[in-house]
Amino acid sequence: MIRAATGVPWALVRSYLMVTGITAGEGLVAFLFPPYLDSLAYPIDLIGLLAAVGPLAALASRLPAGVLYRGTRARTLLTTALATSTVTTLLLARVDRPLAFALLRAIAGFSYGIASTTNMARFIDAIPPGANRASAMGLFSAAWALGFTFGNGLGGFVGEVAGYEVAFYCAAAAQGIGVLLAVSLPPLRAERKRAPSHASAPTSIWARLAVLGDPGMLTVSLAAFLIAFMQTISGVFSPLYGLSVGLALTEIAVIRVATSLLNVFGRSVGSPFIQRLGRERVQHIGLGMQGASLFAVAYCTGFWPLLAVLLFAALWRAVVLVANTIALTEDVDEERVPRGMATGLYNAATDLGQIVGPSLGGAVAAAFDLPTMFRVLPPLVFLLYLAAMLARAHLTARR
Repeated sequence: MIRAATGVPWALVRSYLMVTGITAGEGLVAFLFPPYLDSLAYPIDLIGLLAAVGPLAALASRLPAGVLYRGTRARTLLTTALATSTVTTLLLARVDRPLAFALLRAIAGFSYGIASTTNMARFIDAIPPGANRASAMGLFSAAWALGFTFGNGLGGFVGEVAGYEVAFYCAAAAQGIGVLLAVSLPPLRAERKRAPSHASAPTSIWARLAVLGDPGMLTVSLAAFLIAFMQTISGVFSPLYGLSVGLALTEIAVIRVATSLLNVFGRSVGSPFIQRLGRERVQHIGLGMQGASLFAVAYCTGFWPLLAVLLFAALWRAVVLVANTIALTEDVDEERVPRGMATGLYNAATDLGQIVGPSLGGAVAAAFDLPTMFRVLPPLVFLLYLAAMLARAHLTARR
């Protein structure tokens, strides 16, 4: 049924389930970790620092994961990283010192970065010739979003009803399922028919960063950064903006759930729309629409306008993200950029956007106010994207 509907073989479904487990576990922990520290009477500045440890460690893992990646060792990397994440999650409720929390979140973040980078690279390599690559990447992106949606929802419910310890055990269970799926993966060479790429991994840090000179890699990385940048601005500051204009927490929760579900839906069904209009056109228009939607947040003063604007932003974010993951498989020159390095840079750009977005947004909001932040930053990041497109055209013309 799955093959008939999408052109994607059943063997790839394990990768969909794995990415859902990976992101569900990480999403649940990321959602509950700050309130858990608050329940232990940690000060807000220390909570912020400890919450940043995981994303920073994930960012640090991306290039090493890209260098280590080979199709023949993907199963070992995935199994080791996910098993490590499972253990660190089980230990979270057993410690109470800042240094212990920092160490556990650093190990978990690094392991998450390796697991997510390796799984994406392996998935792309496992797509056989003739398969609908757009549908495959759309479903992969949807599974990614579904995991975070499920993790956030389960974390909030279980944490409220059964407590933080049980919720962390649920996160570890999701990661443990990922371990079992990783162990069951067949060798990659049994799934793919394409000739392997002859690209070799760069040997120095400067050579690794130089692959951004590939026009396709530059565009994909920058778009990934901007998507994550605008998504985290929306995710972090739109609830605060909603409270500032008089919305109740329940209304904000409804908006959060609705945008998450629409994000999953958009990623699942967006590939035909992308193929019909053209990937680059959709990406350019979609990033512009996201920026315009976030700009409009500053003018919403009620539940329904804010819901409509954020749903519009979520839909375009989903479509643009699918378009960008398709570009990762088709526009990046594998002879210049090895698959593991490409997915490592893609995920590093996403991590960087998730770090810079709330940091810069918070600084602007503190200096001015939340409405000003929404009016200023989205247009600026879209102008950055347009400048990068001009740079790409220049690089392409020189080749």
